[in-house]
Amino acid sequence: MGALAASITDGNNLGYVEQFPLYGTVSNINAFAIGAQFINPWAKIHLSWNGLINANWKEEFRRKEIHTISGPEFFKALRAFQSLVFISAVMEKLASMLRQQYITGGNIMK
Repeated sequence: MGALAASITDGNNLGYVEQFPLYGTVSNINAFAIGAQFINPWAKIHLSWNGLINANWKEEFRRKEIHTISGPEFFKALRAFQSLVFISAVMEKLASMLRQQYITGGNIMK
């Protein structure tokens, strides 16, 4: 992703947004930076933590005139995945309750 970001940006400044530092996060940032500097040796990566209270990475990058940013699309995909997992768990629980009612012929709310 860093190589792609460096190849489409007009300048040397790239933004990278992460939720918060977890295991593997630093490796992802480093891989992004290495890829960017492979394409543009003068590339500079500006990091912003999205998970901080009152964090406003969009305004921060706008102020620094950074137009090529990577990271937020991951959060959207992750939130969508988490929602699907939750819905799937609810549907499985409901199906289990309905199977139990069908088998026992009783009240599923016991």
